[in-house]
Amino acid sequence: MLELIARLEAGIDFAEDDVAVMEWQEVLARIDSIRADLEKLVQGYAYGRIVREGLSLAIVGRPNVGKSSLFNRLLNEERAIVTSTPGTTRDLVAETANLGGITAALRGYGGHPSGGG
Repeated sequence: MLELIARLEAGIDFAEDDVAVMEWQEVLARIDSIRADLEKLVQGYAYGRIVREGLSLAIVGRPNVGKSSLFNRLLNEERAIVTSTPGTTRDLVAETANLGGITAALRGYGGHPSGGG
């Protein structure tokens, strides 16, 4: 980036001397390259933060749509009650799981006919 800035400034300083410093296509290509590098840096930071701090996931939905089954599947154990009776899970169920190397705090909320989750 510093080289690009220096070359652009040189182009401005020596514009009257007809010294070709850099073509606009090259300037644009370098800016695109810098942008791509910055995007990778931002994505790496976001992923690193998730790995370091973990995730907090809420499992919500209407009664009998499989929230407890999903919760159990993510934990690889039978932690939440699963039945065909709507409204069986009325309380919060909470556990921590390792999902692909990332710590996730899972919260399962019982479904309520009112649609409140």
